[in-house]
Amino acid sequence: MRKKDRIALAHTLAACLEKHDDPKTREGIIEVKYAINDMLYIQQGHEAWSQFEKAWGDRVRNPTTAAAPIKKNGATKHDERHGGPFDRGGADFWYRRGYEPHYYVGGSYTSDRVEKDQMTAEEIAAYRAGYELAEADGEQKDYG
Repeated sequence: MRKKDRIALAHTLAACLEKHDDPKTREGIIEVKYAINDMLYIQQGHEAWSQFEKAWGDRVRNPTTAAAPIKKNGATKHDERHGGPFDRGGADFWYRRGYEPHYYVGGSYTSDRVEKDQMTAEEIAAYRAGYELAEADGEQKDYG
């Protein structure tokens, strides 16, 4: 699991915890968090586990600021749905596919693909933002 995905998952679980008052629901959310902790530690080591824990703690202690979207060079938050331009930009960097703006109307590979010549300036900017954010993170799939 990539660092940005670990952080997003921690923030999402913490947000779920914030929204629920029912003790059973809260207990279930905490159990999911512990299961993810174990999985990260076993599969990716101490650093991955500690990044997840830090993101969780930051969000639980300060929900309003920790939940704010990450901004790089003043870029605005983009639609991050699976298959969208931002998602595809990040995925292309992760999988070492190179910069080739595109997106899918629905889910990736299960719907029509929209190529660069059919994209708006905003969609291309979202793809670029996803690619550049992933590039700044620096993590890429290891095929070795």
